[in-house]
Amino acid sequence: MSPLSAVMAAIGLSAVLFWAGRPYGLADATRLSPSETNVSGIVVVKDARPLMGTVWEITVAERRRSRSALSAIIDQAFDEIARVDQALSDWRDGTELNEVNRNAGNRPVPVSRETYDVVVRANHFSETSNGAFDITFNVMWGVWDFKKSPAALPDPAEIERRLPLINFRDVVLNAEARTIFLRRKGMKIGLGAIGKGYAVDCVCALLEDSGLSNYIVAGGGDMRLSGSRGAAPWRIAVQHPRKKGYIYLLGLTDTAVATSGDYERFFILDGTRYHHILDPKTGHPARGLSSVTIICPNAMDADALATSVFVLGKNKGLQLLEETPGVEGIFVDDNTRSAMTSGLTVRMDDSLELPTVLLKQAGGE
Repeated sequence: MSPLSAVMAAIGLSAVLFWAGRPYGLADATRLSPSETNVSGIVVVKDARPLMGTVWEITVAERRRSRSALSAIIDQAFDEIARVDQALSDWRDGTELNEVNRNAGNRPVPVSRETYDVVVRANHFSETSNGAFDITFNVMWGVWDFKKSPAALPDPAEIERRLPLINFRDVVLNAEARTIFLRRKGMKIGLGAIGKGYAVDCVCALLEDSGLSNYIVAGGGDMRLSGSRGAAPWRIAVQHPRKKGYIYLLGLTDTAVATSGDYERFFILDGTRYHHILDPKTGHPARGLSSVTIICPNAMDADALATSVFVLGKNKGLQLLEETPGVEGIFVDDNTRSAMTSGLTVRMDDSLELPTVLLKQAGGE
């Protein structure tokens, strides 16, 4: 087991997206210590570290910088992830979201522009998904235990007790005062389903401000990529939801990709799979899909949409994505049958082991 695999096993997560080197290979692409390679004069530096409950990987490719200079920028990028983690935490004492939750039903809490804007964006996706995405679902934290051995279902009475506290419409936002107020005592909000995507975007902004334009930033199932590694394109592989290996390659760049799958955290009891992507309306795992991959201009939106669409299911999810400009999606149902939005096409390439998904407008058709 590689060092990175060991960390992922300890955290209890599996990679839902994987970047592969040229032309396509599943050899270990990341290590916990920085890795440096040279491809046709391109210096490629990559590093992976555990943060925000998952493994983050940052890879940059550059001609005009030394390896040490690139490593220093990557160090700053990991510091930025840690900063976002602290800023958006709902469980650390003294953080803004912790104060918002602690004062639920009592008073509005002033927050930073950053926290306020992320919550506003989260509520946007709650509206567009009719509540399939809902940050007040944080009240269910701890009810389901996917690490318990032997596996056991939660107490149905406890789910029913908490369900009435889930309603994004009870999150009151005051733009002028920049406050957040939860109307009912016992409510809790959490940004776990959008925060990693936001962190990816923050890191990309830092890299671009540092003059870098060829990179991949990946945190768990959230990823954003730009440029290439010289003549060789970045290649992203989407994990097969039911067996070892991958189901598609993505022939994309300058975009964000997020995947939600029912194989990340789950247990099987009496032949039924119970996973961590819960439906806010029922408090139980969403049914019908095994994975959803969203292709989107930014990672924060891709992150939120992946959860939204997984909960909505294939038909309503397809409708939502077709109505959302600039967004595409790949669906794999619980029988491993796949479907895609109309802006994507599949190309078979004899030089690659997997079918490649391309944007039609980018020459895929």
